Amino acid sequence: MRTGVRFRELPFTPERILKGLRGEARATPEALPSPALRPAATSGRWQNPFAGRRGVLATVAALCAAVVGICATVLPWRSIAPIARPDASVYSAAATVERGQQLAALGDCAVCHTSANGAANAGGRPLETPFGTIYSTNITPDADTGIGAWSYPAFERAMREGIHRDGRQLYPAFPYTHFAKATDADLQALYAYLMAQAPVRSDNPQTTLAFPFNLRPLMAGWNAMFHQPGVFQADATKSETWNRGAYLVEGFGHCGACHSPAQCAWCGNPKGLPRRRFRGRLGGASADIAVASADPLE
Repeated sequence: MRTGVRFRELPFTPERILKGLRGEARATPEALPSPALRPAATSGRWQNPFAGRRGVLATVAALCAAVVGICATVLPWRSIAPIARPDASVYSAAATVERGQQLAALGDCAVCHTSANGAANAGGRPLETPFGTIYSTNITPDADTGIGAWSYPAFERAMREGIHRDGRQLYPAFPYTHFAKATDADLQALYAYLMAQAPVRSDNPQTTLAFPFNLRPLMAGWNAMFHQPGVFQADATKSETWNRGAYLVEGFGHCGACHSPAQCAWCGNPKGLPRRRFRGRLGGASADIAVASADPLE
């Protein structure tokens, strides 16, 4: 059917058709509503909502890992239960005790662990450092103030790792960094000798160091950087006599503790870095005892 009404403009909506039939004024074309935006097509893979912040998250994760690692490092070590002081007759093997006596003399135990006019090995000798005063401990078999309640595993751990029976970190003024090189047999002989001696009760002064050096847990980090607790390894290219001498000097003798310079002041020698052995230390207080032209331990 012809109506005489011509529609030229799209769209032909019902409203516009009615207006045209009724002769109403032509309405201004209305814009169609914008189509709803569709989300961009994605692949079948899961999209990480944090991908844009990957760098920040990685940094936070690294910091968290560092904090956890430090906390795990500085937590107190497990203590080793005390024992009843063994009867001296347990160490009646004269050869073992005599060997231990020789090793104690070689390590100069009494030099550091005996105070002026004090009983041998009863401790109390002060060692002045730039950070404060360290007092040597009582290593007689007194059960309360000495090592009488120490089992051999506790003694060995102190000698090799620098950890007290109760789990405290020891300062390297006690040269466990050298004693760690000793063989099991020699450590057992030294333990037998010390436990066979007369106990001496001695309440020594407490070590007092300035902050943060008074925080013993920090020694765990020092050990991680500078301590190598392995037993002495013989050099196959050297003679048996040479290796025996090197074992005594590097281990119980701990000559390098005073006669070798550290890579940095009072910090030891980082693992993997060369060490100029026996070239003096402590600001010239100890002598250079290296061979001038052919240092056999260089």
